[in-house]
Amino acid sequence: MDTTDTIVVSKTIPQEGTNHLYEKEYFVTIENDTSCFSCVFLEHKKTERISIKFEYNNKKYLSSISDSLVVAELNFGYRVPYYKTTYKQQVNELKMILRKSVEDFDLDNLQYMSFELLPTGDLAIEVTNQYMKEFGTKITNNYKRVGQILLNSQLGVDLNKILNRYFISIEQVSIEKLHFVTRDKMFNVSIIKTDFGQIPDKILNCFVYIKLKKH
Repeated sequence: MDTTDTIVVSKTIPQEGTNHLYEKEYFVTIENDTSCFSCVFLEHKKTERISIKFEYNNKKYLSSISDSLVVAELNFGYRVPYYKTTYKQQVNELKMILRKSVEDFDLDNLQYMSFELLPTGDLAIEVTNQYMKEFGTKITNNYKRVGQILLNSQLGVDLNKILNRYFISIEQVSIEKLHFVTRDKMFNVSIIKTDFGQIPDKILNCFVYIKLKKH
């Protein structure tokens, strides 16, 4: 990723009622473009346990930004345009976000990550191809095995490499709501680098939950 005029933006998410969670969202902007990928940190106010949820949607903020590679604390405002990302971009942006998040959170307390598979694009294709080698186009009830496929995919390699600097690694990957969607739906939410001939007609989608552990 070109880091020219690249900024990690953060915004505190307003609390409603007696919410016991402190939430803060981080995302990357490059010049006037905003990434669709963001990380929402959720910290339990009593236990201080932290989880991170990956989101893929529009962001809101008020301020213009000019400094490079700094965190800007911004308020809710108008909705800005956003750019779709490749899986590799998401990994790079996660790396940047984690580096900045330590200013607000103690990552010793980070226990979980979660996200939807489809917007990861190339990762979803890799996982789908491996899944089809074992299960074809049928939806299996063996969710444990699908979690292992994810753990053994590029996802496991990338996350363990990123998290290693914080002395954290993946303990377990689990999933929910496994289903297939058309590849057109994937093209709508991410940029694909995989050769078209290697992309199946149907793409696996699910919600992914990653349990983390300290070294």
